Amino acid sequence: PGVTVQIRYASPGEAKRLLDSDEAELAVIPEPVELLRYQVRRLHATEKWGLLMRSDDPLAGRNGIDHNQLRELPLLMPEKSDMMHEVVKWLGGEIRSLHIKGNYNLISCAGDMMEDGKTYALALEGSCEFLDSSRFSFVPLRPELRIETALAWKKYQSCDRVSEHFLSFLERLSCK
Repeated sequence: PGVTVQIRYASPGEAKRLLDSDEAELAVIPEPVELLRYQVRRLHATEKWGLLMRSDDPLAGRNGIDHNQLRELPLLMPEKSDMMHEVVKWLGGEIRSLHIKGNYNLISCAGDMMEDGKTYALALEGSCEFLDSSRFSFVPLRPELRIETALAWKKYQSCDRVSEHFLSFLERLSCK
């Protein structure tokens, strides 16, 4: 009672900026998390990397996209993403072999840029759930590439009572 919460959807970089500027106390961000700057609680939730495309695209019916197929496609990439090093490893260190046409900060922006059907967006599956499934399809990368997520807050900074209760609640859940 008497508690208000503000929930924002933000890119990982924006979420870290909000933490650093004290505009947010807690943020769910993908790993790896900079442990020198943040305290973390791993959420044991994973996200799959894949390719977002228009639903009428010939690739939309596939059960996976491999390295070679990805290299042939015009791509939109997440902007300033700390997670991209995992994708680079998955590609065998060859990000220069990709046809990168642009970057996006939110998946809805990528959706707007993909309307013409001439580009694809490399994305995390969970972020694509906010898009209209009749217009867009998500196809996972093969072999599968996953990342884990964590709840993060600034190191050496005390949280308010509501955040402390929330963290205690998470601790109790993880002990069960």
